[in-house]
Amino acid sequence: MKTYYIRRRYLLLLILLPLMLCLLLLLQDWRQGREALSMPLVGLTVVVDAGHGGADPGVVGVSGVLEKDINLAVAQKLAALLENAGATVIMTRDADLFLGENKRGDLQARVDAAVGADLLISVHGNSFPQQSSSCGAQVFYASNNAAGERLAVAMQKCLAAVSADGHRQALPHASSYLLKHCSCPAVVAEVGFLSNAAEERQLTDDAYQWQLAWAMLEGIVAYRQDGSAENAVGNQE
Repeated sequence: MKTYYIRRRYLLLLILLPLMLCLLLLLQDWRQGREALSMPLVGLTVVVDAGHGGADPGVVGVSGVLEKDINLAVAQKLAALLENAGATVIMTRDADLFLGENKRGDLQARVDAAVGADLLISVHGNSFPQQSSSCGAQVFYASNNAAGERLAVAMQKCLAAVSADGHRQALPHASSYLLKHCSCPAVVAEVGFLSNAAEERQLTDDAYQWQLAWAMLEGIVAYRQDGSAENAVGNQE
């Protein structure tokens, strides 16, 4: 009788063990799927570049607001959102710094920071004093970089939802040293016109800076999801 119970328990264990293993695997897959949904940028390394800095103020707004300060404020918010989405973030500067002995050295330091990264997002402001009504965010990319163009178009679409002029389009930028020499897909996101008094005030608003950063994050997520979809189609073919 004792032997019978031992064999019965042994058989029961043999039946339950595979079921338990299956449940553990399903639970692991569920956790990974939930993480992928809540952290869509896991595995992505993004360089966030706050344009200008230190001795280089960038453009100066109509009331004296410095572009370098706006760039840094938005870049820091974008970096925080990217990290929350699972990305590894590298900031070219997180303080009021000039990154080289001269302008060329400063730009090259930003290019060097992107070596081995998946994306570079350079945050800038715009200015057109000759036409003070100009407003809105605009994203630029290198004309010979198809991935950079896709990223710029995705980000421009998202920025259009919060920016003053939602009709602007992503454009190639032929003279940008950063875009020309960057080894990964890169964009320059000009978040607004400091030469426009109303938009200058808006760009100093903390809540609006978060809106801009969120829109840029949405653009990056859309770009990555589109890329994943294209790869899936390519693999099927």
